[in-house]
Amino acid sequence: MPSTEPTQELKDALDIFRQQWIEEAAKKRAAASSGASVSASPTAAGATVPQSPVQSKQLDAPTSPQKQRGRSLEKDFEDKVTIKNPSPPPAPKSAIELYDTAVTLERSGKLNDALSHYRAAFKLDDAVDQAWNRRNAAQTKSPTRRNQSLPGASPSSPDKFSFQRTLHLGPDYHPPQDHGIPPAEAATATAQGITEPDSTHPLSTGFLRNSLAKSFAKNPYVGPNDEPPEPSPYPIRPEDALAELAFIVADPELPMPIANLPREVLIHIIKDLAFTSVIPPPPKKVDEEQQQQQQVDAVEQAAKPKFKRLLQSEVRNSAEVNLDLEEVNFGWKMDVEALERFGRTCRFARILTLDDTLWRELCSRAYFAPRQLEEGVTSTQLLQKYGFDPRRSFVEHPRIRLDGAFISVVTYVRTGDSGQAWYSPEHLVTFYRYFRFYPSGLALTLLTVDPPENVVRNFNPSLKMKGFNIGQWKLVGDILDIWDLEDPWVPEHERKYSFQMKLRLKSTHRGRFNKLEMLSMATENRSNLELEDVPIAPTKPFYFSKVASYAADL
Repeated sequence: MPSTEPTQELKDALDIFRQQWIEEAAKKRAAASSGASVSASPTAAGATVPQSPVQSKQLDAPTSPQKQRGRSLEKDFEDKVTIKNPSPPPAPKSAIELYDTAVTLERSGKLNDALSHYRAAFKLDDAVDQAWNRRNAAQTKSPTRRNQSLPGASPSSPDKFSFQRTLHLGPDYHPPQDHGIPPAEAATATAQGITEPDSTHPLSTGFLRNSLAKSFAKNPYVGPNDEPPEPSPYPIRPEDALAELAFIVADPELPMPIANLPREVLIHIIKDLAFTSVIPPPPKKVDEEQQQQQQVDAVEQAAKPKFKRLLQSEVRNSAEVNLDLEEVNFGWKMDVEALERFGRTCRFARILTLDDTLWRELCSRAYFAPRQLEEGVTSTQLLQKYGFDPRRSFVEHPRIRLDGAFISVVTYVRTGDSGQAWYSPEHLVTFYRYFRFYPSGLALTLLTVDPPENVVRNFNPSLKMKGFNIGQWKLVGDILDIWDLEDPWVPEHERKYSFQMKLRLKSTHRGRFNKLEMLSMATENRSNLELEDVPIAPTKPFYFSKVASYAADL
């Protein structure tokens, strides 16, 4: 058998290769320690390494085409990576820089990297957070840095919603206690036919009229081009100041016919404007081509075997019939805001808008039984409660507003699951509750995540949406009862439960009767009429928002 021991020449070549490899490794360590960069390959540094005869034969052996293609692809990939990969960013040097990087990573959602940078920053300086806060406070006070954001902070996006959420921070509004006519004297006066308004209450119309009369007497009107009058030894009486009030022409060269009308005619005109200014918008004009096309579409639609689409008024009438609601035969529409805007134009207009005949008509339209007024309570008894003052009755007596919607914005935080022990995300959840009321007693409720600008215009009985219910409402004092709340689009035989709600009507300093506070909620089993309370948390108060288009729907 031939000998398997290596020859002397092979042993010498291996020893030389080992020696040169050790020297090259020593040079690499020395270059790394001194900061010089040395290539990992000995041939890249210019060193020639002798090869053994075995290695020479292996290197000299021809390679297959597959291996050559593989090596060329690897070389191309290495070149591309070298070109495309940019140099890494410089590492933070100070503790504050590490803390800045950690804040940026945390705001971008990279919590693991942020945690490692926080740890590194606190290892360098255990009070780095205080130093970081002091630096940012100094930058905020600086006028050149006041409008710049902190590291990693994104600019605030503009508000996309037109709906403004009401934040009621102060206490609710409570009117002054009644100190006018005692109940016994009021009953005696009513029996004797005396219904003179009480002028001693600070909220009464008589008190306001007397205060204005005294102010007009002390401060007579002076035009922009007139000289102030000389003080007179005989002061003007408040009665004379009210009798001399009239419309004053701003431009003497222009005519003013309204100034020649008597007060009785002016009050009649104001009454008509206040009660007839709320009218539906005029129909859109349609040209002949569009009208012909609509007629053709109507004929084609009638020929198709489809169900007829009910109008909003038809759906509303159907809901009222199903709930056995009474028919309201008088018009409730009124524009109190237009009346008050006219009263702010001048002194004479303010006095005209305080006339009792205007507010008595407003009270008769706003308070009607059995929805807004308790059964058995007459208009005379309502006026007697507020000193026979119709304007004060309209301002102080609770009523549900029908020209808008009550909206509640509920926001709460829900804890999520991240799968990590040291971090748990928190989700901010926002949903909305809506109430709308009709004079016939029809009540609409909606629970959804859609914002008000996408809901209020279509919030009517024909709405098809999850969370929408139709029921009845009634106001007793300041307590609002809502019952028979059911989904109108669910078949009658599939309705097993209905909802009931009880709310309290309140006022705020922003307006009267513009807040609803939910007291309780329950479900009623339609088969056995059994009630079961429903938790209402989380809940927030409902605030009123006027919707101009609702006046045309009623």
